[in-house]
Amino acid sequence: SLRTHHKPWIFLCILVFSMPSRSPTFCTGRFDSFLRPKTMIYAGRELQPPEVAENAYGADAKYGDPPVETGRNPQAVALDFIWGIVLVPVVILGMISTYLFGGFLNTVSKPAPSVPLAEALSALTAIEDDYAIRGPSMGLRQRLANWFQWSEPQRRLDFELESLEVPQRKREQIRKRGMDAAEDIASVVEYFIAGNGIIDDSGSAKFADRIASDEASRGYPEAEKFAEKALHEGRKALAETVTMLEDALEE
Repeated sequence: SLRTHHKPWIFLCILVFSMPSRSPTFCTGRFDSFLRPKTMIYAGRELQPPEVAENAYGADAKYGDPPVETGRNPQAVALDFIWGIVLVPVVILGMISTYLFGGFLNTVSKPAPSVPLAEALSALTAIEDDYAIRGPSMGLRQRLANWFQWSEPQRRLDFELESLEVPQRKREQIRKRGMDAAEDIASVVEYFIAGNGIIDDSGSAKFADRIASDEASRGYPEAEKFAEKALHEGRKALAETVTMLEDALEE
């Protein structure tokens, strides 16, 4: 009996060989039921190993290629990354080009400035005389910002130079003196304001007047001294520009 037998494994072998035929058939030499690839159900979808996927997706599929269900192709991911690197500078250049082209169209579409430089000079001289009498209380920077936007001296200078038939050297000399006048006048407003405060004025010139008046009342007149000198130099340069334009017309 098993109780008295010293080798119980013999009894186990007899038990295995006596199992019915519907049991696993490893004893009959057919191991395909154990080696057949199985499928896996994930999120309601059937996933297959690469061996089965090769037959399912065609003979061209490689063992290393992931099936469609398991994720994106690494080549597609790399291609998207390359396109992203290429498109970023293209978009930036496109935005810059659009901005510059829009500014060009805005300049071209504007009508010709209607205020002659001689008339602008007379108005600027009146502002300088008024400032000499009233001082910081007159709101010099706001007055100059309004004058600059009304007269458009830079655009008017180019417009008047177009009608002149003078040598190129003479033309450049007149234009340089006119640009000096515009820069000197603009520096009065932009002393406290960075950028084109005299052109795109939205109350900034009035704010600069307030700062300058406050500093002058506290004993710091540097801003007013600078404004007085820059206004004088700008008016002087504009007067010379007008004189050169009139002389060129008479030639």
